[in-house]
Amino acid sequence: SAIHNGKNGYIFEDGNYYDLVDKILLTIKNLEVLSKNALFIVKKYYSPEFVKENIIKSIIQVNKSYV
Repeated sequence: SAIHNGKNGYIFEDGNYYDLVDKILLTIKNLEVLSKNALFIVKKYYSPEFVKENIIKSIIQVNKSYV
């Protein structure tokens, strides 16, 4: 939803003027950052150690509640 300014650039929602190529590159860069962050989160929370730790914690909690 960018407004073309009649040249080779666009004005985007953030009010900034970008050459279309700049905007595409910026978007790609943002996506790379997002995917790196997502990968970090997935690696952290689905790492075998983390999962094992949580399973053990859950078992301990269940055992405590039956005592």
